[in-house]
Parts: sequence; structure tokens; C-alpha cells
Amino acid sequence: MARIVLATFGSLGDLHPVIALALGLQQRGHRAEIATNEFYRAKIGALGLPFHPLRPDLSMSDEAMVRRIMDGSGGSEYLMRELVFPSVRGMYADLATVATTADLLVTGELVCAAPLLAEKTGVNWVFQALSPISFFSVSDPP
Repeated sequence: MARIVLATFGSLGDLHPVIALALGLQQRGHRAEIATNEFYRAKIGALGLPFHPLRPDLSMSDEAMVRRIMDGSGGSEYLMRELVFPSVRGMYADLATVATTADLLVTGELVCAAPLLAEKTGVNWVFQALSPISFFSVSDPP
């Protein structure tokens, strides 16, 4: 049995695939745990999955923040510069607490501290992407 930590940020569209993966891993006898926004603690706990808070603490009920993130001309920049990048140290600390003793760390696009943690600690790390736009390529742009 492997202990697998799955870390993600975002909307339910980001969270639900991770939940499905965690439940599938559990059915196969593994211990799957989810690290994400505090906002989702109750949802994950209700499914019987271990929850770990992960900074930044983005509340999807903050309509003004969600509106700014979804803005087509500046939302991505706001998300990264104002919310994600300033929280990398906290995110690293949160991940280090739960992932360094895991058999595998699986992370989504916004978990920027994961490659740093994997490089420093040697934890096995896998990146998962839900959208082709997450793969940046000069020769084959999305």
C-alpha cells in the first residue's frame, strides 16, 4: 500500500478529477490524501479522504477574487502574481509537512512549490495537467 498525496488548487473543475483519482487509488488499497484550499475541507472530509490545508487559502466564495481570476485580459496574471507566487514559501512548508513522507506526490498546475520540494527532498513527484494549455511549447502552442 502506497501513501499518495494529491495537491491541487482551483475550482471544482480542478478538484473533482483529483477526488476521482484519490477514490480510485483508495479502492486499489492505497492511502490517498488531498492537499488543497481550506475551502474544500468539509467536501473532502465527507468523502472519507484525509485533508491537508495548502496555501494560498483561496476561497471560491470570494466573488470579487473569482471575478478577477476569470478576467480574460488580466486574470491569469492576477492569479499568479498576486495570489500564487507570493505564497510559494507557505505552500512549500505545507507540502513539506505532508509530502516528504509520502511514497508519491501528485500535483496540478498551480502547485508551484512541488518541483522545489521534489528536488530538495527527493520525494517522488508527478505533475498532472487537466488542460493542454498547461503544456507550454514554442513549437506547438496551444
